[in-house]
Amino acid sequence: MPSLGTVALGLGIGIAVSAVYMMLRYRLSRGLAVGLVALCSSFIALSFFVFTRIPVAPIVAVGSAGVALIAFLSGMMILGKEKELIKESREKEKSGLAFRLECLTKANSYAAAETVLLGLLAAYVAIVYFGFGPSAFNSPYLNILLGIFVSLALVIVLLVPMSGLFAKLLSKIKIKLPERKKRTGHLQEKRARSAEPEEATFIGIND
Repeated sequence: MPSLGTVALGLGIGIAVSAVYMMLRYRLSRGLAVGLVALCSSFIALSFFVFTRIPVAPIVAVGSAGVALIAFLSGMMILGKEKELIKESREKEKSGLAFRLECLTKANSYAAAETVLLGLLAAYVAIVYFGFGPSAFNSPYLNILLGIFVSLALVIVLLVPMSGLFAKLLSKIKIKLPERKKRTGHLQEKRARSAEPEEATFIGIND
């Protein structure tokens, strides 16, 4: 049976890798926001068993992986809708911060029904396995069931403001690359010299 520390380490690495993928696909601010939402959802769902002191096996932490998966899938549905809105928009300047945040807000409202439907289907699967599955694996599915509602709430409520906050913070970071020095003075001097008539030197004549 895996220990709590091993599961937590594997979950952290999985969330980090998934967040990097989201950054590369949907922009840095969006990936950071979804990754943080997935991490918080998994932690909150697992903390329920810690604070209530319900006697469960360490395998309950495996359910946090399912919670993080639901959070990432929900975030992808909203961010995918955002990309569609940006692509279909007739706005000339599509890289503006205000325009992208407006598209993300609209995408969040448009994809809310689909996100809730995804959560209900995942909750139905968790309830079925919790009620009819092996008793040794009841606690992970209970963890998933609790975490689904937490992750949906965090994605729908916090994804837009967190993405906007990260985008504003990242926009203030400006990286200046070192410029290559152009040797214009030397080239102009060389061109000026080449434009003047030069005296030819012949051995025996100019001595």
